[in-house]
Amino acid sequence: MKKIVFFICIVLALVMCSVSVFADDAATGETPLWNTNMKWVPKSTSNVSTEFSENESGLSGNKNMHDICFAVSDKYVDGNTSFILEYEVTIGEMTNDSTVRNEGWIQYIFGFGFPSSDDFTDTDSVKQNFVRSSFGIFPVHDNGTPHYQFDGKHLALEEEVANAETLSVRFEYISSHEEIDIYVNDEYLETMYFDASIHEGYIGVASAWMDWTITKAIITEYPDGLPSEQATPVPEATTAPEITNAPEATEAPEATTAPTSGTTGTDDTPEKKDKGCGSSSAIAQVMLILGAALILKKRK
Repeated sequence: MKKIVFFICIVLALVMCSVSVFADDAATGETPLWNTNMKWVPKSTSNVSTEFSENESGLSGNKNMHDICFAVSDKYVDGNTSFILEYEVTIGEMTNDSTVRNEGWIQYIFGFGFPSSDDFTDTDSVKQNFVRSSFGIFPVHDNGTPHYQFDGKHLALEEEVANAETLSVRFEYISSHEEIDIYVNDEYLETMYFDASIHEGYIGVASAWMDWTITKAIITEYPDGLPSEQATPVPEATTAPEITNAPEATEAPEATTAPTSGTTGTDDTPEKKDKGCGSSSAIAQVMLILGAALILKKRK
C-alpha cells in the first residue's frame, strides 16, 4: 500500500512540473522581449547589408550602417486619435570616420508615415518621405555642430544631449489641434503639425553610423483626447430657491380728520366767537349801572 501511495505521489509531482514548464513557455511567448507594446520589423534599404536587430535588450542599430536603416512598427496613425509615444534610448559608440562626421551622417531618427513592413519596396521614396516626416538627432554635423532636425528645420542641440548616454524622447499628438509636441528629457522642444500626406502611416525609427538601443517604445492612445484637451467640466449651477411672495401690505388706517376751526389759517388756536352782545365784562358793567340807578331812584 505504501508503495502505491509513493508511486502516485511521484506521478503527480511529474505532472505538476510539466504543467509549470508549459505555463512558463507560454508566458515567455506572450511577453515582449523588451519594454514595448508594438511589434517591430527591421528593414534595410537595398544597398545596405546591415540592419536593426531585436533582442532582449531592445531594438538596436550599429555604427557599421553605411546608409539609413529602418525598423517599422505595426502601429498605424492617421491623425484622428490623440496619443503619447515614449522612447527610452541608450546611446553607444559612433563611427570615427572623419568624412561621415563632417558631413553629418551620424543620426538616430524617430518618424511617422512609414509604409507597412510588407510594402517596403521603393526605398528611395521611403527615405525621401521619411526625411520630411521625421524627428532626428544629429550629434555631429558641420565640423562638430550638433543639431535637431524636423520638417526641414534645424535647432541647436544642447551639448548634454549630444554627449548623452541615455535619452528620453516623447511625442504628444493633440488631435484637436493636429499638432505633435516634442519633448527630449522632459523638456519641450518644438511642435510639428500633422500633415496626412507625410505623417499618416506606421510609426518607425531609423539610424546610421551609430550604435544605439531603443529600450522602451510605448504608445498610449487617448480616444477622448489628452487630459490637456479634455474640457474641465463646468459645475452645474445650483437652482436658486424660489422667491416666496412677500405678504401683502395691510392698508394703513385712515387718519382721523382733525376738527376744523372754520378758518384755513395755519394757526391752530381757534378764534373766539362774537356772541352779538359784546364781551361778558361789558354786560356786567351795564348791569352794575342799572342796579345803581335803581337804588338812587328808591332813595328819592
